[in-house]
Amino acid sequence: MHDVILEGRPISKGSIIELTDERLESAHRYVLFNTAEVEPYLHLHLAELKHSDKRLSRNEGLLWKRHSEEFSSWFEQKVPI
Repeated sequence: MHDVILEGRPISKGSIIELTDERLESAHRYVLFNTAEVEPYLHLHLAELKHSDKRLSRNEGLLWKRHSEEFSSWFEQKVPI
């Protein structure tokens, strides 16, 4: 494997942000929801949610809210690291 060294200058001054639990959870969710290897689990979780609560089959907004809130912990149980 080749090492790649990127050179250059930043285009703006960096800024310091506080990594709150909410931001960390949001970043974690973003990575999970945008990783190809996780995609089959996303579909499986949606199907399980619809099966476990018929209201979610009729209310897409509620389905996606629950999916977003619960997927990380569900995934951790399904795929232990």
